Amino acid sequence: MIEAQIGGQVVAVSVGAPAALVGVLSAFVKAPVPGRVEIGRLGLFGDTQVNRRVHGGPDKAVYIYPAEHYAIWRERLPQFAALFAPGGLAENLTIAGLDEAQVLVDDVFAVGGAELQATMPRIPCGTIARRFGSAEVGRLMRDANLRGFYCRVLCPGPVAAGDTIRLVRRGDAARPIVNEMRGRGAV
Repeated sequence: MIEAQIGGQVVAVSVGAPAALVGVLSAFVKAPVPGRVEIGRLGLFGDTQVNRRVHGGPDKAVYIYPAEHYAIWRERLPQFAALFAPGGLAENLTIAGLDEAQVLVDDVFAVGGAELQATMPRIPCGTIARRFGSAEVGRLMRDANLRGFYCRVLCPGPVAAGDTIRLVRRGDAARPIVNEMRGRGAV
């Protein structure tokens, strides 16, 4: 059964605080934190989402990014290799063993002590260009469909690096996250 094969592991849990980023206030820069971090209805405790117009809220409470994508980015954009590490694309959870091609809109995952539901892909924004000093990263992220995805929090709880990710309930088979990405540009 394919559902039994869908899952992975949390590689890192990252949070960020507001800071100046090339002329704007942003919490894009996130860093892994040790130990357990509580996931609440609107995101991780200790994390900030500055621009709530396009980030955060109930449907974008947690941003997940596959660790395997970082090797691709380091190869394609070696000049930014040092930034392609857990938290480097502003994700809250860097994960292994699960990517956009496997996830459906509304899939529900047990992650540590929390339950998360996949809602939508990330749409690369101008803050990525500010962080890297180049619009190329966001454009490539969009074109390659290596964007990660957002989740809503169905059941708050703690999460830590090393926790397993287990599919609890399959979402809408007609709406793979990767298909939701096609045609969506930056905001």
